[in-house]
Amino acid sequence: MEGITQSTQRLNRPSIGGMKLGLNGPQKKLSLWAPATPVKEIITRPGMDASFIGQAITGRFCRDAGSGAYGTVEIRKAPAGCGHETLAIKSSCTESYDSVKEEAAVGITLDHKHLMKYYGYQLETVPAGAGIKKTASIVMPAMASTLEKRFEDGADNTSEKEIAGLLCELASALEYLHGRGMIHSDLKWDNAFLDKEGRVILGDFGRTGTSTRFLDCFNPSYPPEMVPFARGGDCLSTGSESSPSSSHNGSGDSGYSDHNVLDANEPGAVKTGINYSSDIYCLGVIASKMVLGKNAPYAWSMDKDAETGFSSKDESYKVVDAMGAKLPATLASKQLIELVGDCLKFDPQSRPDIREVSRRLEDITG
Repeated sequence: MEGITQSTQRLNRPSIGGMKLGLNGPQKKLSLWAPATPVKEIITRPGMDASFIGQAITGRFCRDAGSGAYGTVEIRKAPAGCGHETLAIKSSCTESYDSVKEEAAVGITLDHKHLMKYYGYQLETVPAGAGIKKTASIVMPAMASTLEKRFEDGADNTSEKEIAGLLCELASALEYLHGRGMIHSDLKWDNAFLDKEGRVILGDFGRTGTSTRFLDCFNPSYPPEMVPFARGGDCLSTGSESSPSSSHNGSGDSGYSDHNVLDANEPGAVKTGINYSSDIYCLGVIASKMVLGKNAPYAWSMDKDAETGFSSKDESYKVVDAMGAKLPATLASKQLIELVGDCLKFDPQSRPDIREVSRRLEDITG
């Protein structure tokens, strides 16, 4: 990919400092090694020096920032002169190596003020007994908080216009992605970060691409069209048993079935709604949680019928009613509630597109 810079080296070299890479297309600096020799490969976004990525990953450890199936996130002291006090390092385990590597490859191509800036990443392979240990590590700015942490108890001290302003920033990031033919596919309030100035920064591109994968379990934080069995029929066969409730952990996170992928530009994707409208639904969920907090009602549910299998039920009215009871009776409140209701529409093709969402949010902010 044009502009991406790349270097490969032996792990036991004393440093990677001073390795200057050009901006006129991919450049690879290769050294020969035996198959079992540990190696590091560094790929950067345009304008970044590979030595910066290496120094960031080995910087002084400050604190843990999270962990999950993907691996860990650590906050480390940033290299001097880079404009940051600290940086976040997201590192995979061997099992999640491929997915974190794919996320990094997408992230370094994105450039928008409300999207997380991935400076670059390092791929490391180290012999481990009879096998190898593989780690992918992404370097990015450290964030101050998330929308989840700020609004977990609701918006008691935040005006509707301020909420709409934050949503405007999130919508602008989505508008950039959708304009590039990309779907975020994992939009939730703990992936919407806040920097030290309080601006929204959308991150976590592990599922971002030109297609959306189906969920393999029930999770009402995502739209019903992402659950293949939500409109009747049996649960997906994905190699492990799942039910409408067994995999839901309340966090909005869930596994995906690799067997069911639709391209956003294919007719089937438009017909079933597996396209940009899925992100719009998730934006509506975030907006409702910003007003109502972590206990906001879900906009749909699912029942199991002995004859027809699973069936889904539109309950978006619960969200609209709860927001109406929570917010004062102002024009801004009415506009925000109506927009959330439209984003949560059961029919994907009835939801507004991201340009309309942005316009309506701007109307609320005045």
